[in-house]
Amino acid sequence: MTCAFTHTVAAGGGDREDIPPIGKKQIRMKTIAILATGSRGDVQPFLALAVGLMRRGHEVRFVCNAIHADLSLAFGLETRRVTWDPRPSMRLQATLAKEKNPFQYIRGQMENTRSIYDLAQQESFEACQDIDMLIFSVLSPWGYSIAERSGIPCMAGMIHPLERTHEFPMQMIPANLGGGLNWLSHLLADQLFQLLSGGEINKFRRRLGLPAQRFPSTLFGILRRRDIPLLCNLSPTVMPRPQDWPERIHMHGYWFLPAPPSWKPPPRLTAFLTDGEPPVYIGFGSMVTGDALRTSWMMDEALAAAGLRGLLYEGWGGLTEAGFRKGRILTVGEMPHDWLFEQVSAVIHHGGAGTTASALQAGIPQVVVAHMQDQPYWGRKMHAIGVSPPPLNSARISAEAIEKTLRTIHEDKTMQERARVIGGCIRAEQGLEKTLSVIETYFNL
Repeated sequence: MTCAFTHTVAAGGGDREDIPPIGKKQIRMKTIAILATGSRGDVQPFLALAVGLMRRGHEVRFVCNAIHADLSLAFGLETRRVTWDPRPSMRLQATLAKEKNPFQYIRGQMENTRSIYDLAQQESFEACQDIDMLIFSVLSPWGYSIAERSGIPCMAGMIHPLERTHEFPMQMIPANLGGGLNWLSHLLADQLFQLLSGGEINKFRRRLGLPAQRFPSTLFGILRRRDIPLLCNLSPTVMPRPQDWPERIHMHGYWFLPAPPSWKPPPRLTAFLTDGEPPVYIGFGSMVTGDALRTSWMMDEALAAAGLRGLLYEGWGGLTEAGFRKGRILTVGEMPHDWLFEQVSAVIHHGGAGTTASALQAGIPQVVVAHMQDQPYWGRKMHAIGVSPPPLNSARISAEAIEKTLRTIHEDKTMQERARVIGGCIRAEQGLEKTLSVIETYFNL
């Protein structure tokens, strides 16, 4: 048996070396838990925080959906699983995005919440036992209740600009409404989120012996009142920090996840990349496209018409190269964007915050084919900063529209240079390292 504290045995003494001296004890390192659930894009930035803290010598536990656990384990992190599978939820979200009746939309979202929260909350609570501090994603809002019940300090994190401000409206609104109306739009979004999730959160709180969160209380309101830091996976190069955000909101740049230590590109991919000009990456992440074969066919037609090659990420929508022009398209699975996007000429994607950020970091043009929620916002933002043509709507895309955008991003030298410059600025921000320093300072690590 070995012990962290030993003392020297004097000649002829009978003391055992593995017994600590009186008055001293072993010192346990403080454990930081990071809780993030949802799609890979929702989870990966928080995994980057976990890996970064671990590499700085801290004891870290990562709590995520079981579907993402292997990625966490690949970095050697202590990993706890939440069994909720987000894929059925994403399919439901795709259906609800087409709902014209707002009351039916809200009802569907509330049913979706009920199907997720009960077990996810309980498993998260069990996974966060015996910890000293907690960082939770605002998309896992029950994290605050876990910290409150455990009596430990916490920080929240967000990957979208959800905190209220006078400078721009909530993401679903396409035009700036002006100061007061912008502010009001955030307040209404807060209340809508509370309407959808508050009932399930309060059931959980009652089980924990905590008082219910009463109207008009919201998660963001609690964070404000209790002065809890909010970490933002957002780039000031892309979106200047609002001047009316308080100091407890930390926005220093994106949190990029490196490739796992043992990861290597598949030989089939390496051969494809070396066999011609850099391809275009096409992937819609966790989106369920509804007709994967038709979407794949459109991409094949557009690439052929533009004389380009493509990497087609199969994703949760099941895109495929099967039956299309041999040698022009290769289907790939999940792999590190930081490596992959350095090998391609441009990115066509769904407009998820994570893929958008990775394309920006790579310094290449991108095209957003928006499906729902925040994706039109990122499509408009990319066009506004000059790295993308206007976003496309997934419900109305065609092979001709994709071909047109492909020609634009490969012929527009100004756009290519703009993407290159912005990529350099984002890499220089060192957003992950600065955010890790904020965490260490707040938790006194």
